Amino acid sequence: PELSAQGPDARHRWRKALAPGQTVTLGRSRTADLPVPWDERISRLHAELVAGNESIEVRRLASARNPV
Repeated sequence: PELSAQGPDARHRWRKALAPGQTVTLGRSRTADLPVPWDERISRLHAELVAGNESIEVRRLASARNPV
């Protein structure tokens, strides 16, 4: 699977391929594996993403204030 994010500014974007079994964190924090600092609706560390062969499982972290 491959993920991509794009914010309102052209500098705010990324694309990342995930290997099956790989787990990454998503959030506003620069320490997140997949940082999205431009999105004020998600927490600093918001979700954990687990890549499968053809899908990605998303788990909201306990520290997240908003739903996924």
